[in-house]
Amino acid sequence: MSKESALSDETYFLAHVECYLNGELAGEGEARIASLMQEQKYIDLAQDFSKAKGKFQLDIAELALKDADVNRLRVLVEGDAERAEDEAAKMVDLGRSEAIGGWVRRALFWGSLAGLSIWAYLALSPKSKPPFNPLETLVYEAIAMEEDAEGRLDFTSANLNEITDYIASYPDLGFQVPRVSEPGEGWAAEGGTVIDYEIAKIVAI
Repeated sequence: MSKESALSDETYFLAHVECYLNGELAGEGEARIASLMQEQKYIDLAQDFSKAKGKFQLDIAELALKDADVNRLRVLVEGDAERAEDEAAKMVDLGRSEAIGGWVRRALFWGSLAGLSIWAYLALSPKSKPPFNPLETLVYEAIAMEEDAEGRLDFTSANLNEITDYIASYPDLGFQVPRVSEPGEGWAAEGGTVIDYEIAKIVAI
């Protein structure tokens, strides 16, 4: 007979209940505790043990020294040389923190300045005008004139010489208007106009 098997049930239970609750007990020991846990007495003992263990751990945590207490004790027992080393290390850490903070502030400043410069360039730079396409313009004006000839003509006349003189008198035309010969049979002039697109002027008869 082993010494453990000779123990009373209560003594054996108290000696092994922690291992049982932690899942660290196996074999005959686990079976013996499990059979005892069928009785209310041992259930209560297990609950009391758990409560007492939890309270003990809390009391130990309250008695533990805080970081400030540890630092005060270190100051009391360390020598002047060690104290000087600690102060020097603290100064190095402080200087490193301030340097990193300065780098971050400078990076944010220059980043903001660069972003503002790009925004100002995009906002204030002159917008490029779309390219002038004479062919598309002529197609558009031809369709518009066909739909409303009188409304699109600045000068109405059936006389080609009068129409040519009107177009030639247009200010800043930029080119000399040639004389237009009479159209063939079945065609007749209705008038003329100058379409001014600033970058180009289109003459229509």
